[in-house]
Amino acid sequence: MKWTETIEINAPAERVFEAQLDQGHVMGWSAWPEATGFVCGVEGDGRSEGSEIVFRNKKGVVQGRQRIVDVHGLRVTNRLENKGPFGTTITPRVDFVATPLDEGRTRAALEFEAEVPLPLGLRHLVQAVMSRWARKLHVKDLEQLKTYVESGRVDAPST
Repeated sequence: MKWTETIEINAPAERVFEAQLDQGHVMGWSAWPEATGFVCGVEGDGRSEGSEIVFRNKKGVVQGRQRIVDVHGLRVTNRLENKGPFGTTITPRVDFVATPLDEGRTRAALEFEAEVPLPLGLRHLVQAVMSRWARKLHVKDLEQLKTYVESGRVDAPST
């Protein structure tokens, strides 16, 4: 599975990127906690390599993690580790990118790539079902990011 979703946001790229980078902000706009019912918390400083969002079920059992693995320019690369179907572990890559369009507008992108570690035929079936659900949530993520940033809930980082 691989796709890129984008949305234009009426805010400078630095503000958009701050909302994409800082995991505290990510939990403010992400559609995933509501969709999964997981309780999420940030471990680490929430902004640098190795920091992660930890997903727990209602009993407190860890179900997955989203770890920052690289920050370069206006791109943050995250690697997830989630429990998948049939006892598998899935390790998708999710990149957030902020591209300036002009002084007050930014294109925010969510780039996703994952492969379910199952035998070929079963993998295609599971990925087809998962991709419809996950891609809809990624579109919702970006819509909620836009609302979050445009509402003024994030400031540009201090330099």
